Amino acid sequence: GGSAAALRPVMHAAIVAQCGRLGAASALSTGSGCLLPGGEDEVAAPSKDQRVGRGVFQRLAERDEASVEVRLSSAECCNVGGPRVLLDPATAYFGTGEESADRPPWIEVTSSTCEVCPTAIGLKHGSDSGDICRQFALEAGGSDDDAWVELLAFDDEPLPLDGGAFRVQARGRYFSRFRIRMTGPNSSRRWQLMVAWLEVFGRFRA
Repeated sequence: GGSAAALRPVMHAAIVAQCGRLGAASALSTGSGCLLPGGEDEVAAPSKDQRVGRGVFQRLAERDEASVEVRLSSAECCNVGGPRVLLDPATAYFGTGEESADRPPWIEVTSSTCEVCPTAIGLKHGSDSGDICRQFALEAGGSDDDAWVELLAFDDEPLPLDGGAFRVQARGRYFSRFRIRMTGPNSSRRWQLMVAWLEVFGRFRA
C-alpha cells in the first residue's frame, strides 16, 4: 500500500549509504589507495590567501587515529591536548623543550598506512611573537632505518605566525615520514622549536 511505497526510498537511501561505507572500508583494508571517503588520492595545498587547511595527515587521523603518529625530540611543558593537536591548523601553542646545537630539536609526523608524494609542507609558528624559528630543514623518509631526504632548507625564513604552505619538489618520490629540524637558534637565541601546525599536502597511496 501507500506505507510500503513511502518506505522504499528510505530503504534505498540506507542501502546506498551502507554500500558507500563498506566500499570505503574495503579500499582502506585492501590498500588500493582510496584512503579517504570519496576515493581521493590527493590533497591540494592551501592558497596563499587561505594559508592553512586540512592536509593528508589530519584527514587520515580523523579516519583512523592510530594510523598517524606525532613525534618530538622533547616536549614543551605547556603543550596541551596531546601530540596530534599539531595537525589542527587552529592550534596556537605547541613545541619542543629547549635543547642545544649539539642536539637540535625536531618534530615529526608519520603514517603507518600510506605514503605521500609531497607538493607542500604546511607550517605555523607555535607561540607568541618570540622564539620564532628562522633556520630549519624540511626532511622526509621512509622506514625508521631509511636516511632522511632534505626537501627544503632555510637560513633566514621565519615561520609564519598565521601559517603557510612551503612548496617542495619531491620528484615523484613517496615518503611516510616528514619532519622539521632546527638548524640554528630561534629569534630569542634559544634552541627551542615552537611549531603549532605541521601538515603535508600532495598525492598519496596505500
